[in-house]
Amino acid sequence: MPTPLDALSYAKRFIGNLPVDDPSLKYRILNYAHSRLWMAAPWTWTVGSIPVVTLTEGAQDYPVSLSDFFSLVHVKWDNGDDKNDLQIVAALPQTVAVTGKPSQVAWTNSPASGLRVLPVPVGITGTAPKVFGLYKRIVTPITVANEASDYSTTFGIPQEWFWVYEELVLLRALMFAHSQRVGSVQTNGTAVAYTGQYGAVEAALAEMRKGEEKFLTTLGGEVTNG
Repeated sequence: MPTPLDALSYAKRFIGNLPVDDPSLKYRILNYAHSRLWMAAPWTWTVGSIPVVTLTEGAQDYPVSLSDFFSLVHVKWDNGDDKNDLQIVAALPQTVAVTGKPSQVAWTNSPASGLRVLPVPVGITGTAPKVFGLYKRIVTPITVANEASDYSTTFGIPQEWFWVYEELVLLRALMFAHSQRVGSVQTNGTAVAYTGQYGAVEAALAEMRKGEEKFLTTLGGEVTNG
């Protein structure tokens, strides 16, 4: 099974065997590619489920302990009869001045890590709404302990997409070699155009998003921080 070191060996051949596998350099290259791929979308293997919490009358904060939390991806509440997506925002004030049916949610670390909703829920009758959610997990870095381990088994990324990781490693290796094959990134207003290996990487990521589209489009409404 392919490993991160296999991707580096592959890239090394493209740059005339320059020392991209130098111990002081290789982890920068491998983790650049790994993190870039991990963060390119809320892939199935990069998200986890938030422990279910129950909305309580007058309670705005709901402690949740997650050791690998990076950001919220999708949150909703459901009382069995009614369900609503919650808009994910960067931060919410701690207040009891705004009450009603929660429509927004943020991750907070004070007074404890967990979810903060707004408006503050009041008037709960019958079955108390449950809050369900998905979150983006922090990436596990590539180190001496796992550099020779199967990439799919270690990090959860399907083997079918390993070639996308190889394209990202190759991009960084070509940059190290000062190769013109790196290409360029050109912007014109909101439009961005890529050439060379930059373009190959963006095309690979676009194909990957297309392949994962069935999952990505089920995440619901407001899923981005704002």
